[in-house]
Amino acid sequence: MEAEFSGRYLLTLAAMTVAGFILITGVVAIVNPFGLIRFAPTIPGINTAKVARNESDRLIKRYDPITLRPKTIIIGTSRVKFAFDPAKVGSVFAPAYNAGIDALSISEGQQLLEGYLHDGIPIEHVFFELFLFQFFHSWPGRQQEAPHGRDGAITDFLATSFSGSAVRAAIETVRASLASNVVVTRENGFRPIARPHNGVGFVPPQWLASAKTQSEPSSDDEISSPKQPLSLLRDESFRDLEKIVEFCRAHNIDLRFFVSPLHPVFAQTQGKVLLHEWLRRISVLPRVISFLTTEQFRDYELTRPKLYYSDYSHVSFAAADLMIEDLMAYPNQRYGHVLNPNTLPRIIAEWDDQLSAWEQLNPDFVQGFKAAMRSGK
Repeated sequence: MEAEFSGRYLLTLAAMTVAGFILITGVVAIVNPFGLIRFAPTIPGINTAKVARNESDRLIKRYDPITLRPKTIIIGTSRVKFAFDPAKVGSVFAPAYNAGIDALSISEGQQLLEGYLHDGIPIEHVFFELFLFQFFHSWPGRQQEAPHGRDGAITDFLATSFSGSAVRAAIETVRASLASNVVVTRENGFRPIARPHNGVGFVPPQWLASAKTQSEPSSDDEISSPKQPLSLLRDESFRDLEKIVEFCRAHNIDLRFFVSPLHPVFAQTQGKVLLHEWLRRISVLPRVISFLTTEQFRDYELTRPKLYYSDYSHVSFAAADLMIEDLMAYPNQRYGHVLNPNTLPRIIAEWDDQLSAWEQLNPDFVQGFKAAMRSGK
């Protein structure tokens, strides 16, 4: 009798466990917090705000394009993620996908491309952002995170469907969907938050205090001195770019690099010698379009509204729209300039002139920044 009761108890317990497992999995699948289940229904107030996608770039942007099958991939950092709307990419380049990832390294961009081709995504064009921090040995403030890839597909599936984190993500999705005012990463990879800045508080008061722990020396002598060390630039990043060029050439993919504008506040933190060296090394790549000296992107007084910047590190929607237009129009672009060894001296000279003019318009900031650097030594 006891053995029979025990057997029934265990059978009931197992059945309840399985039922609970199926119920939880079903709820997660319906809520679809990571947006990877394309047949899941959209239910207002339940799963419209998939906030888990905002912090899961390295997961969702590996798998999104498998279903969307874009012809054009825009690869870059958060500067791409927040500003570049794939819906603005038209003509023979459409449809497009925004593969912007926070603190994306060059090697991660290479892995994304290889993964996309392995999964049969019909990529014909790649717009690839080049940003200075991608070439550092360590990205300031970046938390290292292992990229997702096809070898971990089963693990990724379990993590987004049958794990405690998936349940928490589902709960957060329902809460955010009820609030209905959360900006989330869309199915095309775009998270639209890079609105133009009104100029008020463009450089937060605490910025100067924190800048001295994140920047290169910036006194007059150190900015122009050839003694400034260039060890921040990682040789492996440039070799990874060469691999990307060869990979795209081997697969007949139209690859176009671009350098988006750097606000003078950001440029101040790095120093001219480092920036010049970086430009020199990327100028040998094929099809590089530089927007560093584009007249439309010039800034003047810090207090002026910034149509083309959302903060001193990120460009706005308006800037991205012009860059997308040029990337599609290459080699007949209206705003950017081709960067190569022949045009490099002119671009550097124009950029330096623009930075000098900006410094004259913002003497208080420049002096305050130099003072912060001196006090940080």
